[in-house]
Amino acid sequence: MVTFTAMEYLVQDPESGKFRLGPEVMMLSRAFRENLDITKIAVPVMREIANEVQELVYLAVPKGEDMLYLEAVSPENL
Repeated sequence: MVTFTAMEYLVQDPESGKFRLGPEVMMLSRAFRENLDITKIAVPVMREIANEVQELVYLAVPKGEDMLYLEAVSPENL
């Protein structure tokens, strides 16, 4: 578990001590990206939100204490 956590395959919640999959699992899984491309699903919804609120909308996933930004959508009139 220590190795997987150090390599960011697992992330441990500091409060509960429970583990969840880390960002490196998503990066390594070609099949996941090809069969369930989160950006293809999210971008149309992000575009609607961006146009409604007239703000830039980001899609990000946690990576350790940081965020890994996968996509950004600007409103059409910006």
